Amino acid sequence: MNQPLPPPLAALLETGNISHAAQMVGMSRSSAHRLRDRLAGTGFDRCWANALALHAARLSDPLAPNRRHKGPIGR
Repeated sequence: MNQPLPPPLAALLETGNISHAAQMVGMSRSSAHRLRDRLAGTGFDRCWANALALHAARLSDPLAPNRRHKGPIGR
């Protein structure tokens, strides 16, 4: 069963920038990092890392189609 990404992770996947993603969802950068620290080792933590990796992969291949993510990114 695919669940939607929590808003901070969806924003992180979209922006690739922790500060911008946090701001998009009404959090500070430090609050976002504290949330990740609190959830270390969980699916949230793995999705955070995968969101950054997927964003970087998109940037490294400018000819790749720009698709919005629609499923889990690494639970």
